[in-house]
Order: sequence, then C-alpha cells, then structure tokens
Amino acid sequence: MQEKLLVVADVVKAHGIKGEIQVYPYTEGPESFVLFKKVFTGPKHQPKSYEILSVKVKGPKKVVLALKGLKAREDAEGLVGKKLWITTKQLPPLEEGEYYHYQIIGMSVEDENGNELGRVKDVMDTGAHSIYVVSGPKGEILIPAVNHIIKAIDPEKGIIKVDMPPGLIPEK
Repeated sequence: MQEKLLVVADVVKAHGIKGEIQVYPYTEGPESFVLFKKVFTGPKHQPKSYEILSVKVKGPKKVVLALKGLKAREDAEGLVGKKLWITTKQLPPLEEGEYYHYQIIGMSVEDENGNELGRVKDVMDTGAHSIYVVSGPKGEILIPAVNHIIKAIDPEKGIIKVDMPPGLIPEK
C-alpha cells in the first residue's frame, strides 16, 4: 500500500454477538465515520482492509462499526486494542487555506527574516484556534495558528512563515 494512512480510532471492545466493534474515535466528530468506506488495521507496512458495512454513533466518543468479514463476537474480539486507520484519500476536502494536522506536522517554521525556528512536532486544538508545537534550536515554541502570526503556509516546500510577536520565542 502506497497511500498515507492516518489513525482514526482505537478498537475498545466487541459489541454484541454479530461481530460489531466499539471504537474510540480521534476524529473531530464521530459522525465522520459515515464518510469512510473502509478502515485498516494491523501494522502500517502490511495493513488488513475492512469494508465498513454500518456505522452507529452512540456518543461523542463512542462509535459502533460493522465490518465485512467480522461475523461473530470472537472475530471482533481479535481487533480489541488495535488502531483503525484510513487512507488520506477518504478525508473530505478542505477549504483553501485549511489543512489537516498530518499536513502541518513536520513542516519547517521560519520567521519573517527567514530564520528557521524549528519543525512542527504537534498540533494542539484549544477550541478557539490551533497551536503549533515547534521544536528547534531555541527549544519548544508554542505558536498560535492565527492569521496575524501565520503569514504563509507552503505545503509544496514544507515551510510555514510566521511573524512572531515579542516574547513568544524563548531566548537561548
């Protein structure tokens, strides 16, 4: 498989006697599972594919899936504790200027003078906006993902240009 895989859930337990699984979703909303046609499990280098037959949203962090090939509770129990993956092609398209976390993580961050501040190692959601966690020569920097600070994102070059206010970059 050449496509990039993203973790979307943990398999929590078997559900019922017909081979369904209950998952803990990492997606923004559990209803996003309705958009997915198939999920993968197992090691990334040799994932096993399962077609999604049905999705039941049971709460904000509780989704029950019926997967093709899982017919009994015992089949479902074999997936407990595993991660579920999807291909990036299954993600809905975003508006221009919007990015998924996986697209931001790993990008290089530069200030307005072209000085490298580091690389994005994580993206935290605060409710109001995201925060890019950047690790570099000056240590860890938390950069609010807001228009007056993030000046440009170039996915082809893998660079984020920022205009940092005084005090947000630690002195080293």
